[in-house]
Amino acid sequence: LVKYTLSEENGVVRLPAGEARLLSPVEGEVLANGEGVTRGDNALLRADTAWEITGVPGAAFLVTDRFV
Repeated sequence: LVKYTLSEENGVVRLPAGEARLLSPVEGEVLANGEGVTRGDNALLRADTAWEITGVPGAAFLVTDRFV
């Protein structure tokens, strides 16, 4: 489990393909490859896809990996 917070300097998190992950925004809204995911939602990030997570500065999210 890793928490990320987006900032002006670091406004994108790139996750390589190869492992399924669970994305859980905890502050604000983030975009996972352009699809919006809001606080309180969870999104399954497929293992066969590389992911780019973006959003406004201050948006925060958790990424759960190695859960399968």
